[in-house]
Amino acid sequence: MPRRASQTQYSEAYEYESDDDIDDELDVESAEVARNESTSNMSDKTHLLSKVKLGIKEQLIMKRRWIRLGGIGLGLVVIGVVLLRYEENLSILTSTYVVMQIITTIGYGDFTVHRDSTKIFMAFYVLFCLLVVAYLMNEVFNELLKRHNKILKDSLVELETSVVEGLSAPDDSSQGPSTSGRIAKLRKLHEHVKKTFNTYNELVIAVASACFFIAIGTIFFATYEACTCSYGASRVPGCKETSHEMCVKTGGYVKTWATSFYMAIITCTTVGFGDHSPRSRLGRLFSIVWMFCGVAAMGNMVTRLSDFFFSEKTKRKLWLGTDFDEKIFQEMDTDNSGALTRAEYKNYFLVKHGLVSRGLLHQIDVNFDTLDLEGTNRVTLDQVKQRAQELARTKTAAQVRSTSSVFTG
Repeated sequence: MPRRASQTQYSEAYEYESDDDIDDELDVESAEVARNESTSNMSDKTHLLSKVKLGIKEQLIMKRRWIRLGGIGLGLVVIGVVLLRYEENLSILTSTYVVMQIITTIGYGDFTVHRDSTKIFMAFYVLFCLLVVAYLMNEVFNELLKRHNKILKDSLVELETSVVEGLSAPDDSSQGPSTSGRIAKLRKLHEHVKKTFNTYNELVIAVASACFFIAIGTIFFATYEACTCSYGASRVPGCKETSHEMCVKTGGYVKTWATSFYMAIITCTTVGFGDHSPRSRLGRLFSIVWMFCGVAAMGNMVTRLSDFFFSEKTKRKLWLGTDFDEKIFQEMDTDNSGALTRAEYKNYFLVKHGLVSRGLLHQIDVNFDTLDLEGTNRVTLDQVKQRAQELARTKTAAQVRSTSSVFTG
């Protein structure tokens, strides 16, 4: 019973923190700020309202850009489908399936263009698809993946927090701290677990997502397309699908579980040998969505794995050890005292291990000098906030002018 009560308190503590969907909250937040009578400082109200208005403007600009890009991307897809339909005499379904191969760069090679005029057009069409449609669809999937990952990461962190709390705390909490103290402790533990396991959680989710789409493809093609005669230009002459045995006997396309697993891996990695590909109508319809999601999930997994192993390698290299760079040491010793302050040693360490460049350090100093107008060698929080607001207003004004010129000109 004490453990169940603890989990209830934990859920209450994070009931609102798990929902950070700014899109749905901007208007509500603006209204709340406007009618908040308890705020004693009028400048704080003005600052909050300005921040909300800037956020709304930026979202409006991004929304218009997404609509514009979406229209261009959809137009390119329609152009490709129509071209393949009437120039190469493919069905609408098959044409869409081929266009998705282009977007995902899989290229099974089961369908190709034959006319010279179509080949010239397709050469430029592929470039435009990669520049616009593939980018757009990748951004859409990344946004969906980010929201999906957040839900899974929150669940993993909650589970890990409960496990860590169960291992570190006694079962009997009758003499423990008060409810408010326990919630504060759980908040602190939650943040610690989130920070500690964040990289591992992202890696687990990425691997699980890729494995999910590989498994879905394997199961679908091993069951539904165990043997098919296909249709249209790829149909096997004389093939009969009255039964699996008859289909195999009359030369139908056969996919075993091993073949389906192999095809799923080859597809999701965009290798696309072409020795096995979707053949049935439903198989190609399924592949239009599956190819895109599987390729994106596999790409995300490869990225996370690379980041994970690179970060682990970087951590091992970050130990000072016996190597020493006198030249960098002298460069960081700005007062030529022969000794480094804590700040100078941080700069030395970062430059020595290639984590930052000398140019970046110089730019940081320039930014600091821009904030420290009085030359006190100190920067306050208000100075940083004011500078950030100025940059945000400048950026938003530039975006508004750019968007206005696009839609009016």
